[in-house]
Amino acid sequence: MSRAPAPGRGPGSWAGATFRFLPDGASALFGLRMDAMTDRQAPLAEICGRTGRQFEERALHWRTMEERIDAGTEFLLARKPRSAPDPLVRDLVQRIEECRGQVALAALKRSFAISARQVERRFTLAVGLTPKLFARIMRLSWFAEHAERCADRKLADIAREVGYFDQAHLNHDFKALTGVSPKQYFGMQG
Repeated sequence: MSRAPAPGRGPGSWAGATFRFLPDGASALFGLRMDAMTDRQAPLAEICGRTGRQFEERALHWRTMEERIDAGTEFLLARKPRSAPDPLVRDLVQRIEECRGQVALAALKRSFAISARQVERRFTLAVGLTPKLFARIMRLSWFAEHAERCADRKLADIAREVGYFDQAHLNHDFKALTGVSPKQYFGMQG
């Protein structure tokens, strides 16, 4: 997902369970081009064919979230990955996560033995996002995590600590990626 789902489209709006993968995990498990899946919700039958359709039919009978989670976990663990994760992508994801999205992507891309364009293409195919957007999401996630722990502090101070130039930059990213302002989301004074 490149942004938060629209109201009524998130996991809480349907009687299912959501499974999160490592950024490049779904690509390897299902053999998908993740750039074609960005911001899409696809039926399991579309992704897994007959076995996905059978799973969806059985899912109609599950009443509790625990049943859904157990069955989904069993289904996913029984699948054989279609491919190994791309080591270049895995390395780039790790580097972006380690620095919480505060990374000079141009320099990072040059650190690989292939062109920056090839790095970006492979990353986008495996993750479904450009490295730049992935880094923005990581930085915003770090901000949100930090703001939750420091609810007594001003958002502007927290924003500077996690690498935003100013609160306007934070507000822009936050609204673009979540659909609401940080003040609305956290109910805090900035």
